[in-house]
Amino acid sequence: MEPSSSVQRNSRSADGAMNVVRLCGSAWSECGYCKGKRASIVHRDPKASSKVYSILTARLTPACYERLVYRGWRRSGSALYKPDNAASCCPNITIRLPVKDFVPTKSQRRVTKRMQALLEAPTKAKPTSGSDERQKQIVSKRIQYQKLVEDSGKLGFLQDWTIKALREILGSKYYDEIAVEPSFKLQFQKNKKGNAASQGELVAVTSVCAQIAGRSKNALEPSSLARSLKYALTATLTESPLQISPSDTCGIEDSDTVHKKPKRQPQVSIKLIECHEASGHVMVIFNVDATDSSQISFMGEPTETNMEKPQDQLAAWWIQHCPQQPLPATYKFQIETLSAHESALDPEVHRLYFRYQHEVHGDPHPLSAEEYSFAEEDDVPWASHAPKGWKVRALKMLDFEYNELPQSKKEQILNAFGSFYMFLVENPFSSERISPRNRKLGTYHQHYRIAGLLVAVGVVDILPEGLSSVYLFYNPSFAHDLVPLGKYAILREIDWIREQEPSLPYYYLGYYIESCPKMRYKGDYHPSQLLCPVRYRWVDAEQAKKTIQEESPLHHYCQLYHVSSNGDIEKTDEETTIEKRNPCNAETALTLVQMEVGTGTPLKLSMLHEGGQDVVGPLLKEFILETSPSIAVDCLVDFR
Repeated sequence: MEPSSSVQRNSRSADGAMNVVRLCGSAWSECGYCKGKRASIVHRDPKASSKVYSILTARLTPACYERLVYRGWRRSGSALYKPDNAASCCPNITIRLPVKDFVPTKSQRRVTKRMQALLEAPTKAKPTSGSDERQKQIVSKRIQYQKLVEDSGKLGFLQDWTIKALREILGSKYYDEIAVEPSFKLQFQKNKKGNAASQGELVAVTSVCAQIAGRSKNALEPSSLARSLKYALTATLTESPLQISPSDTCGIEDSDTVHKKPKRQPQVSIKLIECHEASGHVMVIFNVDATDSSQISFMGEPTETNMEKPQDQLAAWWIQHCPQQPLPATYKFQIETLSAHESALDPEVHRLYFRYQHEVHGDPHPLSAEEYSFAEEDDVPWASHAPKGWKVRALKMLDFEYNELPQSKKEQILNAFGSFYMFLVENPFSSERISPRNRKLGTYHQHYRIAGLLVAVGVVDILPEGLSSVYLFYNPSFAHDLVPLGKYAILREIDWIREQEPSLPYYYLGYYIESCPKMRYKGDYHPSQLLCPVRYRWVDAEQAKKTIQEESPLHHYCQLYHVSSNGDIEKTDEETTIEKRNPCNAETALTLVQMEVGTGTPLKLSMLHEGGQDVVGPLLKEFILETSPSIAVDCLVDFR
């Protein structure tokens, strides 16, 4: 079932130009979700268990793209792709949410309330001064404990031990090729028994295993590497002469001064080493014994800056992660919607993207110590379809922001920025901006700011019939310590449709993947609908998931839409109208599709000589099969 006829009638751009595509065909690759673990289900090589058909677009209207979404397609920049679910190990099923029918669950409401509580904390009136004082003491202790661990020198020992352990696990030569410098980030561990700060527990977390796995192009598993590192660090802790025990004091003490101290000094020890296999993170849990707080003389009294607003969680996070910025008096929350190209000129946006990709997905950070290859500026293909003058402005922005860096670093940043542009800024929608409802269509970035600080960016496509969520990147520490920004952004995008674009009936969440636990969350937004990958009809998500488990419990791919008793597919009134207007089938479409082969004039298949028809014919047939006859005839296929 395709979108409404009003969408179909606007599949060409406002100036009447056709959609222009280049065919890439089908290709096999390693599955990005199971990493080849489910390859045996489809009897494929783990390195080639996912099949995708793709095209490149030079020009595409939002209306035509929405029609492709209704055929199981998605986009990344100007590249469009459609998974071959029958052949692949992890079927990708398109999911959408009828916005007006959405009712948040209790856990989803809790996410919203969590953010509201954070934002209200500075101005929310407290019934008594006792709770304020308690919060001040907790934040003060957190600051003190963190300083104790940092000054003890234990993090340096951990870093040295980690490097040594990784060299033994991976081999020195291979580790040197990967060239990942381990680092530990301090944070407080929450548990059910109470506030960790009041117990003196701090956790040093390293994502080095996930980074190494990313650099290895998935040759290494972050979970198994994290387990190995955990065991190696535990063994080193037991055997090393630098073992940290409760009897150690902070740092290395001078023997002449030890006996002059009348009271027991704060002590730092390692309580436990754990690993989180899902993320590949290794966590070293410290125990800080600072019972006699009067002896923390080197800490000094809490300053006016770090104690200005210590009574809430957001203040504590701000003090720890944004020390260079003064704590704001109020937390003004704002979501600003900008065009993708306008947003990309804000340096905060690409810096947040670099950080997110580095900490969450293990990609190399362009400002890191290591060097990696770069294509010369004249050879960089990005921004070839950007608005006039945009690339010049972008290069000036980058030059201004990183003027003090050496040339090699500038080149790395430009390379990384080009990748960011092609993934989340570039789009084929520049030729179509206004819908029949006088609404601007295309790609936008939604900036989530708290007191001016950018904490997340949501990339969305505004289409004639709905809002399509493309990607979200955010401040990892904020999402980990305070509010899960992924879930929160989905709820805010739904609210945005209701408030700003109430005429949009649908919210497109991308793909639902039953075989991947991390991608099942999209089915938690009720009442969602899944697109039948065989009949291309929308089915209630709960009923569809039940059908998958009953009919294809292993592969998770089957027909979700059940035909009528006589075997016919029941057509809606809307579809009947479309068929009457455009009764095009695959054979007819093959004779109507226009091609550009370098002659300057669009040609049809019948205009080619017999040898040319033998070469081009099968390519056009595959394109028509993967898109649909009605979509194919609205496209100009560029074979140049």
